[in-house]
Amino acid sequence: MPPSAGEPPSVAVVGCGAWGRNHVRTFKALGALGAVADASPAAAEAAVASAGVPARGFGDILSDPAIAGVVIAAPDALHADMARQVLDAGKHVLVEKPMAMSVADANDLAARARDSGLVLMTGHILLYHAGFRRLRETVARGTLGRPLHIAARRLHWAPGAPRHALWDLCPHDLSMLLALAERLPVAVRSIVTASAGTIPQAGTVHLDFGDGLDAGISFSAISPVKLHQLTVSGTNAQAVFEDSRPWPEKLALYRPGLDVRRSPVLRDAVPLTPGEPLAEEARAFLAAMTGGAEPESGAVEALGVVRVLAAAARAIASGGAETP
Repeated sequence: MPPSAGEPPSVAVVGCGAWGRNHVRTFKALGALGAVADASPAAAEAAVASAGVPARGFGDILSDPAIAGVVIAAPDALHADMARQVLDAGKHVLVEKPMAMSVADANDLAARARDSGLVLMTGHILLYHAGFRRLRETVARGTLGRPLHIAARRLHWAPGAPRHALWDLCPHDLSMLLALAERLPVAVRSIVTASAGTIPQAGTVHLDFGDGLDAGISFSAISPVKLHQLTVSGTNAQAVFEDSRPWPEKLALYRPGLDVRRSPVLRDAVPLTPGEPLAEEARAFLAAMTGGAEPESGAVEALGVVRVLAAAARAIASGGAETP
């Protein structure tokens, strides 16, 4: 059943854990929340209490023609299979990162979305952040000169059972790096510097784009200090995007760039209009569902991120360079 004129399409959120509850809140605020689901009855009922919509089974949601789109905020290992079921049910899907845990699954999902004409979107939320969007515009305008190096640092303490830090932490930074480079790297290297048993907890990823541009990510799930920082260094200037800082300090330009040494560094804060990236992401999903533009974190973009993640995982095992 299509929505009435002027009403957003109805969306169900599947997975009502810590991050899923943010989706519930956001789609409710946009007037688009139709249902919630969670394998835990307690989590589902808590979402019902806050959102005022029914808790339903996943299969019930898939068979309901009134539900046009589904948000998957389940554990990472379930993303690909659940997203596949949503697409096969003829519904649009926004799946949290990573879209899939293998290139084969990511390719399959992208092909299903393409062939069906449905929206397949991944929660690469920082692509919708006002600070990153301004940074991307700054790079595109040539303000930094020719980009030479991009460095990302994503460090924090992750409580609970250890998770694979490469797949858990790096998708956000990879989505930004690939958006800035506008292409995949030609080679990927990665090393693990700390593990919990066999589960990587900290390490680095290096991307070589083969034309003078390289990029690196330092990641850690065991850092007592939280730092989410992205630095783009060009021939004329450098830009630093640091989401963990207050809005007036999230994006700054530093001059000179990398081709001038031992000169005074001048810092200019870049004014931003504060906003909630998750709300922008949700609006992009709703717009794409109703015939709007392809979302920035659509199927092709998300497939590229999975390809690089998989190459980094292979590089950890091989100790050498891998091609995405």
